[in-house]
Amino acid sequence: MDVVRFVLFTFALLVNRIETIDFNPQLRYDECIATVDCSWFKSDLDVINLLPFNWSPGYSQYTVDTEDHVITLSIVRENNIPLITYCLRNLNSLYVNNSNIDRLPQEIRLLSKLDSINLHNNEHLTRVADEIGEWSTLRSLRISNSKKLTRLPADINKLINLRELFVTSCSLEDVPSSVGSLHNLESLDFSGNRLAGLPNNLERLVSVRSLKLSFNPILSPLHEITALANLRLLYLVGCGLKEIPLAITNMAMLEIIDLGANELTSIHNDIAKMTNLRWLYMGGNRFTSIPSELALLGNLTILYMDGNQLNNINAVGSLKQIRYLYFYRNQITSIPSNIGNLNKTLEDLYLNNNKLTNLPQELTQMRQLKTLHINNNEFSSTSLASIRNMFANNNWTTVTY
Repeated sequence: MDVVRFVLFTFALLVNRIETIDFNPQLRYDECIATVDCSWFKSDLDVINLLPFNWSPGYSQYTVDTEDHVITLSIVRENNIPLITYCLRNLNSLYVNNSNIDRLPQEIRLLSKLDSINLHNNEHLTRVADEIGEWSTLRSLRISNSKKLTRLPADINKLINLRELFVTSCSLEDVPSSVGSLHNLESLDFSGNRLAGLPNNLERLVSVRSLKLSFNPILSPLHEITALANLRLLYLVGCGLKEIPLAITNMAMLEIIDLGANELTSIHNDIAKMTNLRWLYMGGNRFTSIPSELALLGNLTILYMDGNQLNNINAVGSLKQIRYLYFYRNQITSIPSNIGNLNKTLEDLYLNNNKLTNLPQELTQMRQLKTLHINNNEFSSTSLASIRNMFANNNWTTVTY
């Protein structure tokens, strides 16, 4: 019994020692340490049991597979990340959130099965890692809300298997031209930075389908993106655009564009070239009427123009393929009778928070219309009673009053 007590007492001292601030410096993240000996550990759980992390809900977490291999590790609100963390050789996904790290150490190369890295809200992060070129298995790199990060390493082109590159809400001033060599990339997100443009060598990125550049207020005309010949989705929210860049209208493969929260007042005729466009978001701009040019978009099915200054939607009847219309929070005073032209396609119509005083009878005859939102307008009690009576025998449209 005394032997058992001695072992338990010794183990308690060891655990206490691990959790103190004077954690063995050979096992700590430190500029002076070159490597760590992972041969001490027989299993991933041996490493986990030595890590001084808070495993409570809302803090650090890990998951294991059926063979007790640690495959995901989420390090949350930990300011000391021991180097033995990188002895988890079966790790697929690493998350580091709300830490004081300024970079990832060279030992991360020990994680030979690493598939994704997610670094969020690490305010001291100034660079990713000096050995980024050794992460050959990486498919996803996501960095967000790290305002001291101003650049990406030039040798990022060595991440030959990378599919996703998301660097958002940081302070990037440019994108290295070496990104143009990542021919397996499928999604790029550089929202919330200080970019003025993109590299001019993107023609090899033939697999890129999604590009998000929102909230970069000093973007150039973006001629470079025309090299992304297979781009399907483009986000340019809050970029201070006063007109749609002509370069975009030459991208015939685009299906989804978000141009919300800009300063747009009109659309160029060249938008007719965008024959595959089906989803267009232009909420939060300065339009006063529906641009007639939208009728040139034969496949457009979803249109957002909420939060503009619309007082005239007379062109709505020309949107022959439209299924969903979002016109809420405008200055609309009336609905034209030609909205009946949409009786074969329109399913949802949002007219709430406008200045409507009445509705056309044609709305009651639109058999595809499933939902109609008209709350928060300027209907009189008499007008509202009349509208309710109009829809009394309509059992296919749900009206929100």
